[in-house]
Amino acid sequence: MPNIHSTCFLARFHRLHTESMRRAMTLIEMVVAIGVVGLLLSLTLVAVNAIRDNSRRMRCSDNLRQIGIAIANYESRYRVFPRGAGVAGHGPLAAILPDIERDDVYRQLDLSKDVDENPIAKKSRISLYRCPSTSKQQDVRTDYVINRGTTLCMKRNSPWYFEEGTYPKRSSFTNGSSFTSLFSETCPLDKNYVQGNLLQLTKRTIVEQQDSDLFVDECLAAPSSGPVSETNNGRFWYGAGCMNYFHILTPNKKSCANGGLIQESLYTANSMHQTGANFLFADGHIEFLLNSIDEKVWATFGSR
Repeated sequence: MPNIHSTCFLARFHRLHTESMRRAMTLIEMVVAIGVVGLLLSLTLVAVNAIRDNSRRMRCSDNLRQIGIAIANYESRYRVFPRGAGVAGHGPLAAILPDIERDDVYRQLDLSKDVDENPIAKKSRISLYRCPSTSKQQDVRTDYVINRGTTLCMKRNSPWYFEEGTYPKRSSFTNGSSFTSLFSETCPLDKNYVQGNLLQLTKRTIVEQQDSDLFVDECLAAPSSGPVSETNNGRFWYGAGCMNYFHILTPNKKSCANGGLIQESLYTANSMHQTGANFLFADGHIEFLLNSIDEKVWATFGSR
């Protein structure tokens, strides 16, 4: 006959062992639950950031669409597009101010003079010209710059850059207005120097196409960790001289500064969106072009 004390001891040991196992399982389950919650939170944050980026991208797109409508109104009134370049004076974003309901600024401008001679232009922030993805929203810079074509040399094929101070017509876009980009996004304050996107190269005189090709080769070969430069590109919305991007390297590739020459530096179209950038075409439609766009298609969109 078993000893009653031994039986009680075994029963108590079995009970304690079972409770210990239950506690161990509970801890494991807790760790698993915490891991699941953490995973769900991380997925939620990714989704929220994606939704926010998409919202900002759409607002950037809406700004470009409003600019396109203003340019169409200008063209309807004068039968030409605003000029894109000049030895002195204004660019297209200044010309369309009345069409975006900013007559208060437009009436104080002297369009025959540069930005330095137009104090109102240097202190007036135009919200339509700033992308919501860009920081320092109160600055007078513009986040929308004009297409300068597929070459850095002065013999440019840009839809804006026929001759100094000329006003392009829709019929001049031989590729068709639906295949000719006019404006791109740019993020001069957030990306070019903060992320090292604008690399500082030695100044090169660019006159012929071969000069442009050599500079592009130097830019491609330059290490991304090289010296970077703060850019004046997009510094003011008033003039066209400092509002550049080229259809040479595809969107969001690195840019390269040609010494201190703003108009002959290789600026790529760039944005704070991860996969591409928004573009305004001459027929008024907006496209989000991917970083991976075919280079031949990219060149076609960049020339007239």
